[in-house]
Amino acid sequence: MSSNWTAIVAVAGTLLGSGLTYLFQRLTLRRTAAEARSEKRREEFTNAVAAYASVAATLRRAEFDRAKKRLEGVKGDDREAVRQETYHLRAEAQSAYYLVRLLADPDIDGELVRDAEDVMSRSRLITAESNMLSEARERSDEAAEALGRFIDKANRRLSTF
Repeated sequence: MSSNWTAIVAVAGTLLGSGLTYLFQRLTLRRTAAEARSEKRREEFTNAVAAYASVAATLRRAEFDRAKKRLEGVKGDDREAVRQETYHLRAEAQSAYYLVRLLADPDIDGELVRDAEDVMSRSRLITAESNMLSEARERSDEAAEALGRFIDKANRRLSTF
């Protein structure tokens, strides 16, 4: 009789051990998968922010160059080339902005997305509302400050992922 009990206890212990091992492996796998997803999303968000910041900085420079050529009275192909470059960079900035917006958390990153919009708006004002070179420089500085604010907020956000 005692050998039967021993066998039953051994089988029950083996089944319990197998069940617990399976359960802990599943929990570990879920946690690992969740951490991997979170890290991948953080990496994608980081890349999107970096790409946006890069194209926004280039756009700001191109907008200033365009305003400068207009204010200096440059005509012809040189001015047209700068104009086309700004159009191209505006489109690139818009695409990069959409990627940031897509990867941003709508509940947390609303202000960050608005700051990205502000960078593009301020960059556009360099060309659109400058009647003197000093105004173009001032607007360029404002756009650079807006970009700095965006990067600072993105940096703080990345520390919470």
